[in-house]
Amino acid sequence: MSTPPTYVPEFKNPCWYEYGNMSEPTLHCLPFFMILGQNKCGTSDLYPSILNHPDVIPARDKEPQFWARHRHCYCKYDYLPCFLLSWIFEIDSCGNLTYSFRCRRSKPWTLNQYVDFFKATAKKIKLLSESTIQTDNMHHTEFITGEASPSNLWDNRWWWNYDVNRYDTEPPALTNADYLRHFLPNLKMIIILRNPVTRLYSDYLYISTGKVSPQRFHQEVAKEINWFKDCIRYHDIRYCVFRNSFNEANVRSTARLQNGLYAVFIEEYMKLFPREQFHILRLEEYSKNKTGEMKKIFRFLNLRDSEVRFTFTRRNKGSRNKTDMLPETKALLTKFYKSYNVRLADLLRDRKFMWID
Repeated sequence: MSTPPTYVPEFKNPCWYEYGNMSEPTLHCLPFFMILGQNKCGTSDLYPSILNHPDVIPARDKEPQFWARHRHCYCKYDYLPCFLLSWIFEIDSCGNLTYSFRCRRSKPWTLNQYVDFFKATAKKIKLLSESTIQTDNMHHTEFITGEASPSNLWDNRWWWNYDVNRYDTEPPALTNADYLRHFLPNLKMIIILRNPVTRLYSDYLYISTGKVSPQRFHQEVAKEINWFKDCIRYHDIRYCVFRNSFNEANVRSTARLQNGLYAVFIEEYMKLFPREQFHILRLEEYSKNKTGEMKKIFRFLNLRDSEVRFTFTRRNKGSRNKTDMLPETKALLTKFYKSYNVRLADLLRDRKFMWID
């Protein structure tokens, strides 16, 4: 499927009928909303909280990872160079991915496979739409569904796999945002963020394997900042950030510095979607007043009022999180992110996204 389906206007959620040889047409659906991120910013708490609303039907899982990853053949072995994989395993690849890495035992998803991710959801929407029962004068076609793959916001590492980008050196002509705009022009997007300094350390503790320490974290941050400076000396910032690594020698870095450059990613989406299709909030407010923030989100999704009260549960509070980063690391990162936080605050016209509180 290369062209968007014709959505049935009677449904609030983007759905369409497929007429085959079956006696009844099959209803297919795509998400009405997406939580775009960012990692370690509370998406795992936010998504099930939205599902608590009686008019939201869950998808098969929280993170299908289609738009940013699986449609390119997402590779769990992407630290091995393609020639080594080919030599050891004698396998066919699914395409030349960023840094000339290839995938093992995997094929790209088609859009139809992504549609199948919402198959059970579509069946339920169809069943409810055919029901004569109504609640609070609400038609059952008002039910919606969504997904929460944070990678859709920031993971553009395969941008040069797109045909239109294939021979571009920089910057990419098309990213994830362009494809979402093509298939889901009315998509509602929720973006939850936190102070990029604390987000980075939390992410480091989460993705690291083996021994972790504030000292190791500082060393990794210092390397990443130097490589970032080298990259933007020769390239556009979009080129550097969308490659997901500032240096090919360190593509497995545990200090994913670029993920905190929120403005660069959000600008990409706001070039294509109107501002009213975004709801952007901070984890800091969400964790303190979850019920109030959820009411705002339900209004943004045009859902009826809900009397559910929410409490925020912080995850991953294990022993790995007990040691703070070094003061010099915090100072280094605060300086690094400062101009990008200002850029984000200007973009959103909200000073709280400078994280100076």
